[in-house]
Amino acid sequence: MRVKIKICRVNDVNTAKKLEQLGVDFIGVHILWNLTPEKEALYKSLEKELTKTQPVIVTKIRDLSSLTNMIGKLKPKYLQLHSDLKWTRDEVMQLKEAVTGYGYTCPKILGVVELKTPADVILINELADVCDYLLFDSSRKGGTGIPIEKRTLEEAVKVSRLCGAPFFIAGGLKPENVGHYVMTYMPYGVDVQTGVEIPGAPGRKDFNKVKRFIEECRKIEYSDQE
Repeated sequence: MRVKIKICRVNDVNTAKKLEQLGVDFIGVHILWNLTPEKEALYKSLEKELTKTQPVIVTKIRDLSSLTNMIGKLKPKYLQLHSDLKWTRDEVMQLKEAVTGYGYTCPKILGVVELKTPADVILINELADVCDYLLFDSSRKGGTGIPIEKRTLEEAVKVSRLCGAPFFIAGGLKPENVGHYVMTYMPYGVDVQTGVEIPGAPGRKDFNKVKRFIEECRKIEYSDQE
């Protein structure tokens, strides 16, 4: 397989379509605290305009009623759960039950695992059977540009393999180092935000960086890890 590429913090349809043309598999759409009319319109436009690239709602909303309402309105295929506090297994189960209880289709869930020390890998076992994918980052808040410490990431990858959980790697990725991460850890996907943006312009993508990032990823193929 080739590693899946996810680029986060996409704020407009034109950028999304350009990323799709370049071969990006997933884009992260930030609906962090509430679903505004502008964000609702953006997400629906992305669903209409994109044919290959999948939008992923990236949210820090924890209230089950608000989350369920958003899922009912947007019917997303993917939902990435960030938060200032970690999501537990029971909380993810409650969300899934709330969504299906209202008759909605539950999106595939990316559970974020904050990896600051090797002890943090315990959350992998907790989330592996209730999340469709895990996303490893140096901070559950996301977008820090800080890499995961090497020994901690190695332990997380080992535990994830034992659980059979497909995982994304995030945190400090950029064109200059993503090839190393893909070759060394063989993740299901890689997730980048600040590493392909124009410095000082949050959300604005540097498409030359994006092209180089993709090129480095596409050099490497390996056996399917799912």
